Amino acid sequence: MSKIINHYQKKTFTYYINDLRIDYVVNRLKEDISFRKYTIEAIGKEAGFKTSRAFSEGFKKKTGLYPSYFISKLNSDIYN
Repeated sequence: MSKIINHYQKKTFTYYINDLRIDYVVNRLKEDISFRKYTIEAIGKEAGFKTSRAFSEGFKKKTGLYPSYFISKLNSDIYN
């Protein structure tokens, strides 16, 4: 499985899984307003990350924003 992911996705298995986790969180944050009220640690754990730091760093690497800023932006877009 790892070789297939490396070949077709051009990333390691770990990075591939983390990308899927981040995609899940981004979609859930966009669709579920109550999910935005969770702590960063709780959101990270929900996505399967062991620490909030690993989650925040992975989120920033994939989206360019830290999760707290992303959530703030989503919330401000609702009210504008």
